[in-house]
Amino acid sequence: MKRIILHPLIAVIMVFLIASGNLNGQDLSFTIKLDKSEYNKEEKVSCTMILKNTGAKDIVINNRFLVNRSGGPHEVSFQVTDQNMNVIPFSTKVNASRESKEFIILHPGQSDSATYNLSKRFQMAEAGVYYVEAYYENQFDPPASLNMSSSWKGNLKSNKIIFTLR
Repeated sequence: MKRIILHPLIAVIMVFLIASGNLNGQDLSFTIKLDKSEYNKEEKVSCTMILKNTGAKDIVINNRFLVNRSGGPHEVSFQVTDQNMNVIPFSTKVNASRESKEFIILHPGQSDSATYNLSKRFQMAEAGVYYVEAYYENQFDPPASLNMSSSWKGNLKSNKIIFTLR
């Protein structure tokens, strides 16, 4: 009998979280998008990364958007796979500070974005379908000199996008 009572309760909670756009209990969302779905091999594949305050209060975010391997200094790491689900490696080791000095306040409903050229750091030489996901991470507060409150800390996974390389 507990299962019958528990199941509707879980369903109500899930409906509330989905309706509020806050499935992970986060007040910050991270999405990525491309300007088109098909590219020629010579074209730049520009991916826009978007952080959005989906909550009701101001959030301080790290908006450096440094892209690197997940083990190195970064705010963003990408996972690019081909149509056979082979991971395309990130081709460069970025030498940067682990701590960012780039923070802003996002008001409710406000977003901040940056664009990154995927074709510059991922060797996508073969024609075919590619899948892209990104991960945003911040573990640092703004420097005292910025006189800001604590920043949002944690990890977010983006949506998955698909494009074709001709």
